[in-house]
Amino acid sequence: MRRPPWPDAAWWQFGLGWGISRLCTNQLARQLMFKNPELDSALITTIHHESFLMKSSWDEFERLANKQILSTLNATECVSLFSFYTSFLHHLYEFYLACFKRQIGNDSGFGGREGAARKDRLFTAETQRVFDRISARLEAGKGQGWENDPSYYKVAVPIDFAEDLRNIRNSSAHALTSRAAGDIDLSDFYHSYHKYVYELFRSAREYWGAFSIENLDMKAISRFSVLVRT
Repeated sequence: MRRPPWPDAAWWQFGLGWGISRLCTNQLARQLMFKNPELDSALITTIHHESFLMKSSWDEFERLANKQILSTLNATECVSLFSFYTSFLHHLYEFYLACFKRQIGNDSGFGGREGAARKDRLFTAETQRVFDRISARLEAGKGQGWENDPSYYKVAVPIDFAEDLRNIRNSSAHALTSRAAGDIDLSDFYHSYHKYVYELFRSAREYWGAFSIENLDMKAISRFSVLVRT
C-alpha cells in the first residue's frame, strides 16, 4: 500500500489524503433544488459557508493533531483540539444536511424524532455510497496512489454511525452536560468512525472546495462589518 508523503503515525491516526475523490456533492449540487430561486441561491451560499467553516475547522484540528502525535499539547491546546474537531463535525453535518435539503427540494420533515431518523437514514445511505464508489473506482484500477487497499473501503457503514454523528453535532450546538460529562466520548467516536467522517469530508471538498470565497457572492455573510455606519 502506498501512502502520501506524511509521517506514518499521522497517516494511520487520521487518514490524511493528498487529493479529493469524485463524489456525491457534485451530484447533489446539480440535481433537484428549491423552486424559489432566491431561496435556492441563499441555500447555495449557506452550503459554501458551511464548506468554508468545515475546512477552517479541519485545518486547525489537523495542526494540533499532528502536534499531539509528534510531541505533547498543553492544557489550552487539548481543549482546542477537542473544540476544533467538534466544530469540524458540526459543520460537516450541517453541510451535508443543507445538501440533502437542496436535493429533496425543501427543508420540511427534518424536525422531531421522525426528522432525526430521516437524517440518520440519509447520512448512512450517503456514506455507504461514498465508500462503494471509492471501492468500485479502485477495483477498476482508477485509484489515487496514496489510497488504501480496496478492502479498506469495501465495508458496511456501522448502523450507529449517523446517530452518533448527530448526537456529537447536537452536543456541540447546544450547552448540553453530555459534552463535558463524557456521555458522548469524542475519542471513542474518533477511533470508531473517523474513516467515515474523513471520506465524507474528502467527498464534499471535491466539488464545493473548488470554489474560492473571494470569487463568490456570499450575500449578507460577507457584508458584516464592525465599522461605524455614517
